[in-house]
Amino acid sequence: MKLSSWRYILPEPFISLKRNGWMSFAAVVTMVISLFLCGIFWLLVMNIDNMAYDVESDIEIMAYLDDTVTEDRFTGIADLVKTFDHVESVTLVSKEEGLAEMAQKLGDVDTVYAALDGENPLPNAFRIRATEAQYVVDVAQHLSGMDQFEEINYGQGTVEDLLNFTGILRNAGFAIMALLGVAAVVLIMMTIRLTVYSRRKEIELMKYIGATNWFIRWPFILEGAILGLIGALIAFLCLVVSYDHIVAYAASKISFVSFLSLSTVLGPLAVGLLGAGILLGILGSVVGVIRFLKV
Repeated sequence: MKLSSWRYILPEPFISLKRNGWMSFAAVVTMVISLFLCGIFWLLVMNIDNMAYDVESDIEIMAYLDDTVTEDRFTGIADLVKTFDHVESVTLVSKEEGLAEMAQKLGDVDTVYAALDGENPLPNAFRIRATEAQYVVDVAQHLSGMDQFEEINYGQGTVEDLLNFTGILRNAGFAIMALLGVAAVVLIMMTIRLTVYSRRKEIELMKYIGATNWFIRWPFILEGAILGLIGALIAFLCLVVSYDHIVAYAASKISFVSFLSLSTVLGPLAVGLLGAGILLGILGSVVGVIRFLKV
């Protein structure tokens, strides 16, 4: 497109925004509300992912060896388990180490040893970590097929419930963000359509004298992008100002949960919101202008 064309196109979005001030204002307000709520749910999803990662990173499989397995076979069994898919590490926990860990967790080492009267009922075991929490069940099932292990324990039931719950929360957050995004697109589309409708005679005349669809379309696309950018900027600033207060309040109610700091989420939040605002604005403009170009 020629430079002279852009000299006409670039001022047009600002002229249109001024001409349709109230509709532009309504579109920006809706964009702010939609993106602010999207941002809240996105931050919620990011924090849920962080919490889930913290919990999932602690999930490990305890594979208890049969009493008939002698010490000279430990290394060979460990090497075999390391060859399994999705196994990250295999650590031997001798019965003595297991007893010491149990006593330490109970907080009274002397009482535990005294109650056992010098005997150690715990078996030797391997502590096994999967590369990702989603593979814990698969690895555990593979281990269950080995005769060397008497029992496999990884928190059966609880692990599956945890993974399902975090998955539901993530999907719900993304679904709500998608719905809010659709609402923003619809209002921007209505704003652009009103602008196009008010200029339909001008557009028809421009087409008759040879203006291309893209020459007509670009001012409206830029207008939508500007509306989206303004809404995204305001929503971003509102989230930045309120995030620490929201986290402080949540932390006071749920003290055992750690939340991401503002500095950690600032970059992804800025890129995501500004990008979403511009894209939603452009999408609303493209959809809104299509019908009126068929003249």
